[in-house]
Amino acid sequence: MEIDHDCTGNCKLSHHGNIISAALTKHDIEETKLIRYLVLTCKNYSKISDSNGRTALMIASSNAKPVVADFLLEHGANFQAKDFESNQTALHRALYYGWVENAIILKRYGASFDIFDADYLVPLQLIPYGSQYSVEQFAYVFGKNKNYNLGIGNTTSKQYPDALKSLPSMREASVNKFHSLFLSNDNKIFVCGVGKEGRLGIGNESTIVTPQEVSIKYNYKNERISSISAGLYHTLVRTQKAIYGCGSNQHFQLGMKTTDKVLTFTEISFDRTEINVLKMHTIIACDYHSVFANEQGVYVCGLNVGQFGGVQESIISPKKLSNPVPGHKDVKIEWAQSNNCCICVYSSNKEMNFFTVFYNKRVKSYKNPLMENFQQCAIIGGEMLYNSDEISKSSSQKPLSITILTQYKNLYIWYEDISQFVKVHLSPLFTTQIRDFLPCGDDLLIDADGQLFKASIQHKISKIYQLNSEYQEFHSKRDTAQFLASKMSLKRIQNVSNVNSFCCDVDGESFITIMNQRRVKVPELTTEAYDFTILLDDYQFEGSGIMDVTFMVKNTQFKANKFVVFSRCELLKNFIKHDTKNEICTIEDRRLTPEMFKCILIWVYKNNITSAEMNDVVRTASDENAKKRIAKDFHDIAVEWNLNGVYNLIVTHFSNFIKRPDKMTYKTFRWFLIDDLPDLYDVTILLDENQKLRAHKVVLMMRIEYFKMMFYHSWSENNTVDLKHISMSFMRPIVQYAYDNDVNALKKADFSENFVYNMIAICDQYLIENMKLIFETIVCERITLRNCAENLDFSFSYNCNVLKKYCMEFIALNFARLIEGNYLECLDSFILKELSLFYRKFFHFENDSNYIITPSYDAPTEEDIDEIIKDFNLESYCSSNQKGEKKTPKSKIRLSKTELTRRSYEKEAVKNLQKEIEESPIIEPMSPKSPDVSIDDGKSWQKKERERKDSYKNKKLLAAIKCNEVIKEEPVKEDPMIDLKNLKITDINDLSIQRNAITLADFTVKVKAKNIPTVVTESPIQQQESIRVAWNMDNVELKPVNKEPIDIFKISSPSTSKQKAPKSSGNKKFTAIIKDEKKEKQIFEKIKSKSLILTQIEERAIQELSEFYNINNIFDESIKICRKIQPTSQNLSQWYSGHI
Repeated sequence: MEIDHDCTGNCKLSHHGNIISAALTKHDIEETKLIRYLVLTCKNYSKISDSNGRTALMIASSNAKPVVADFLLEHGANFQAKDFESNQTALHRALYYGWVENAIILKRYGASFDIFDADYLVPLQLIPYGSQYSVEQFAYVFGKNKNYNLGIGNTTSKQYPDALKSLPSMREASVNKFHSLFLSNDNKIFVCGVGKEGRLGIGNESTIVTPQEVSIKYNYKNERISSISAGLYHTLVRTQKAIYGCGSNQHFQLGMKTTDKVLTFTEISFDRTEINVLKMHTIIACDYHSVFANEQGVYVCGLNVGQFGGVQESIISPKKLSNPVPGHKDVKIEWAQSNNCCICVYSSNKEMNFFTVFYNKRVKSYKNPLMENFQQCAIIGGEMLYNSDEISKSSSQKPLSITILTQYKNLYIWYEDISQFVKVHLSPLFTTQIRDFLPCGDDLLIDADGQLFKASIQHKISKIYQLNSEYQEFHSKRDTAQFLASKMSLKRIQNVSNVNSFCCDVDGESFITIMNQRRVKVPELTTEAYDFTILLDDYQFEGSGIMDVTFMVKNTQFKANKFVVFSRCELLKNFIKHDTKNEICTIEDRRLTPEMFKCILIWVYKNNITSAEMNDVVRTASDENAKKRIAKDFHDIAVEWNLNGVYNLIVTHFSNFIKRPDKMTYKTFRWFLIDDLPDLYDVTILLDENQKLRAHKVVLMMRIEYFKMMFYHSWSENNTVDLKHISMSFMRPIVQYAYDNDVNALKKADFSENFVYNMIAICDQYLIENMKLIFETIVCERITLRNCAENLDFSFSYNCNVLKKYCMEFIALNFARLIEGNYLECLDSFILKELSLFYRKFFHFENDSNYIITPSYDAPTEEDIDEIIKDFNLESYCSSNQKGEKKTPKSKIRLSKTELTRRSYEKEAVKNLQKEIEESPIIEPMSPKSPDVSIDDGKSWQKKERERKDSYKNKKLLAAIKCNEVIKEEPVKEDPMIDLKNLKITDINDLSIQRNAITLADFTVKVKAKNIPTVVTESPIQQQESIRVAWNMDNVELKPVNKEPIDIFKISSPSTSKQKAPKSSGNKKFTAIIKDEKKEKQIFEKIKSKSLILTQIEERAIQELSEFYNINNIFDESIKICRKIQPTSQNLSQWYSGHI
């Protein structure tokens, strides 16, 4: 349909923008409807803005409208546009309102993170940080790497920050032209770079290309490193008790009397009678001198190039500089700063503050400068007064300038030629964010709320106007230049966020940043309790074959498992070995009652006995004397059977009857070992490469749900399990953990990442949830910025809930660096949607009305939108616009003769190729063409998602359709139907049952977000020899097991079909009655269930009847073939609490 718009493609009517903005504030309308509505509203829908300057992209980014945002960006929306109120872009708004998915879409289209809003904030500064979570600090390096000082193993330059993975959590760093220092949080120093002159302190002059730990021989006890400083030729380290140095001492910069180079860290000697080394708070290693400062004074040593003030010669040992403010007493040094040619000192007393500059062999001091306290300064440039070619080359060619930050976040620059401070014109909204700055060549490196900026300075610009202000100063600042100003242009350093500290060399070529990385605590694993008490319900496992021993105690039978009993009680093991002839092991001891033996079995299966179970032992006693006698007998039996755990429990519970010993011994409980009792192996697991793993069936059943389901139903794998697609390297740890339950052994094994991921996939497939949880926590401990997105994708694929939650929390806490580093690009849209909802919930956006867009009062209703967009085909509209654009070329391009010749040859080649194709015989494809699929108008315009390395959905769908069509065309092999009547007269002796071994994996339904892709080859598929039937079994000859078929609806009740074991006399509790009835019901349900052969017969009959009646192609009548369960006359009434 043709739409006649009242506006054109260049429409700027704000009324249209208001209508679109109001519609996009609605939360409950489908995005596809909103897209068609805004397209019909204005022809310039992607760029039109409302009366507040907000575009449709801004409103969609502020709300949960990722499909709308993607559509607008695809059709030319301006993602750099700002609104009128806050100067925020669409990316600002997406991050402010916490819509992660919208921000990632904007990043894909090239939205910038460097644009300031009205508050002088870049988009990344609007991201919240979880201050209550633990912080890890890692070193990142970038810049030029001429002398291995970045520690990356080569001299390749780094444009963007790269993490030094070999380093632990760091606290501080220092870098210079030839080497770098790193100080970790656990008080260790790492060095790298060129070790000439011994500047690395490793004992030789070798070059180290990656950070290596250096040991320092401290001269005092309990020393901890406080700060570090890297000079050009030497290194300084400060502890709370001493200062150590190493490297070149050619100019006495180490404060030692000889000029020999120092290869290891050696203590710098001070006159401790005059200098308080313990209170040193500053050390600075420059190229040819060193500076030390405490509250009493500033101390220097090394080559004098004018920075020592009135002193003319160099200083060999650390010496105090002249008093920066002569005539004033009780002056306290607040801080000191230095470069190669100048030293600045800021001091104070009770009356005033002082700023002193030592430069060019002169001293310049200011009292109460600028009438503000100085926080820090950065020294740039200056001249070095020394007659030496080496010194003159390293001297700066620019005049001295000192940038100062005051307590009120004002920036000033002091210049040597005018000896005055010049105000830097920079927005106060930005200067209030400044936390630290350093000289970077001729520029400044500024840390503003965790973002790193490089500031270029325009010095001493003449003021041509005066700013109008109602505020008038009563005292003019005589030390401030009234008619000069300086400006700064800021450039944000990309991929640097959450900065804790930073440093760079003097020339501004090499950079090190210590960035914070927040992390939630890895979930703690609780050791699974030993509990095999389910084996006490022997009726549940009667057909599984694991109850392989029977004990008889006073006419009461107790079925048990040999492996568990042998491993836990040596005396019972001897009883069974001595009584091998009889199937039932009778324990003849007049003191032993069935209740006592039941408690012993409970301890064997659980390693504990509750008070209620202990009370059952003396329940039949008539008086206190009888109780005492029974307790004494039980105590004696525990001692004779060497059951230390049972003995301790008896003494504790029956303390009124049995005297408690002075000292009780407790033995450490030990689980099983896979190598225990190999003669009792009763199952074999067949693995890859024809390897076999022997094990005990009871352990596999109790610990792994997959084997429990397998053996519980008496399937054909009672003694053999076919897992040939799994290798021994994966199966051995699984079975080992089932035996020993040792979580620490798995965590300390240091498995490779590939092994851990494969193990999680196997555990997910075979329902080994406890072990899967362990490997999930192992992956959580290895989460980094680079792999968190891949691990999140993996957690969705294999149902790893713990890993998924941890990855989402990690992404939420470090989202700024992840989105700028393009680490989240690999995630699918449904994962991003869930991540966005989790992000808003994690930072409590949903509970704050400031982060929720309120629907506009004049927004259209859904009924109004439906009325407007009816009969509107968005796909045809968008395609017609695209065709129209293609019909109007920008300009006619003239082709050269060479280009025309080349194109004529190409046309000839195409014609010849077409003739060859026409002459060649046509080969019919194996599968018919798939029918045309109608595409929804509302979604056909969407941009095709980029192919990702882990996305196989389209390939799998096409492969499945192709295989399905090929299988349909194959001729079905005729197979004679089985006459069910003949089954009654068939003799079992004439039959040999042929049954294929099946596994639970053959018919276990796995629900996953992704599956492993299947490879489909183009070679023709051979015809299968057999037809697949129920549960993927091959077409085998089905033959009965018994001579006569069993009528499953005429089975006798459990009370007549099974002979119950004799019970001990005594009054039964009500709970025991309920338990017995539940057990009888379970037994009846098990007997009532059909065998596998009968079920296969029914499945085959249903399939053949469906084909015979052709029910899939008949539409004039309804035919349904299914099972029909006949009602039974068995009374299965059950007790319910609260009813009579």
